[in-house]
Amino acid sequence: AIYFSFFFIILGTLILAPPTDSGQVLALLVGGTVMVIMGLVDDLFSLTPAVKFLFEIIAAVLLIFFGVKLEFLPSHPILAYFLTVFWVLAVTNAVNIIDIMDGLAGGIAVVACLGFVFVPFLDAHSYVPLTATVLGGSVLGFLPYNYQPARIYMGDSGALFLGFMLSAIAMGHGYTQNNIVGLIAPLF
Repeated sequence: AIYFSFFFIILGTLILAPPTDSGQVLALLVGGTVMVIMGLVDDLFSLTPAVKFLFEIIAAVLLIFFGVKLEFLPSHPILAYFLTVFWVLAVTNAVNIIDIMDGLAGGIAVVACLGFVFVPFLDAHSYVPLTATVLGGSVLGFLPYNYQPARIYMGDSGALFLGFMLSAIAMGHGYTQNNIVGLIAPLF
C-alpha cells in the first residue's frame, strides 16, 4: 500500500511536471522497487541475510549511479561511495529492525518525513521536499490500519522500502558541505 501510493504519485509527477532532478527521483523509484520486490520475496520465502544484503547493495549502487550519494567528502569519491552504501544499508535495516510493533516504524517514518519537508532548503530544485511529502502521505494513509489492533502489516517489503527511501531522502541535501555539524546527525 505504501509503495504503490508513493510509486504512482511520483510517476505521475515525473510525467506531468518533471522536476529538474528527475534522474535522482527515478533512482529512488528504481531502488525502492528493488527493495519492495526483494522484501516481498523475503516475506514469502525467507531469504538469507547475504542475499538481502546483496540486493540492498545493488539498490544503493543504483542511487550512486544516478547521483544520489553522500557529498561531504568531495576529495575522496571512493570513500564517499563506500559510506553511501554503508548509510543505505544501516538506515534500511534500522527501519526494518524497529518494525516490531504496530505503528512504530510508520510513525517514525512520518516524523522523519516531516523533518525533511521542513528542513531549510539550500537548493530549491532538490527532490527532497517532493519525495518526503509523498512518502509521508503514503505512510499516513497506511497508519490507521497498522495501529493496534493492526489489520495490516508492513512486513519486510514495506519496512525495507521505508528505510531505503529515508536513507535516500536524507542524502538529498548537501547541508554537510555548508555546516560541518550536520556530520554528527547520524549519531543521534
